[in-house]
Amino acid sequence: ASAASIVALAERCKNLRALHVGGDAPGVCDEGLQTIGAHCKQLATLTLGTKATDAGIVAVAKGCTALTHLCLDHCENVTDTAVAAIAKHRGETLVELGLGGCHRVTRAAKIELAKRCPKLRGHLEARCVLAWQYGEGIGGKERDRAKAAMHYRLCAEQGHKIAQNNLGNAYYLGDGVARDPARAAYWFEKAA
Repeated sequence: ASAASIVALAERCKNLRALHVGGDAPGVCDEGLQTIGAHCKQLATLTLGTKATDAGIVAVAKGCTALTHLCLDHCENVTDTAVAAIAKHRGETLVELGLGGCHRVTRAAKIELAKRCPKLRGHLEARCVLAWQYGEGIGGKERDRAKAAMHYRLCAEQGHKIAQNNLGNAYYLGDGVARDPARAAYWFEKAA
């Protein structure tokens, strides 16, 4: 897909719900992505090839208000700037985000993403680190055991064993949640 064809598609298909532009397609450029962001407000799923950059991703994050699934796997030019825009503008709607092979995205950006995107699946390690930071009051976070338990729960529900164990401890001790030995036992069993 050329840049002109992506621009034409975005301008004519304003109710587009899903778009896959894979590989090194030249249409995955700032101009094409900015046009998608400006015209495709209903876009829910977007998979991009390797040429996407921060400027294009920021435009998509700002403009595509229905975006729930975004795959940026192997977009080598994507940095923390794009991830920050995604977290800021799509934090409440985003369910899936692929960042595999985006080597310029830092762990700190992934932690911020986990913090601002409560529905986001995956990125469990970053969310567990965030939970630990809240639980201990480190990493620039004020100590907040309730937030720690909430983030552990989000990870535990997705099968993260350490989070399941830590959530079990929280329920056993009443640390950030109401003490509940039955729930504690449930999460300890899941973690085993």
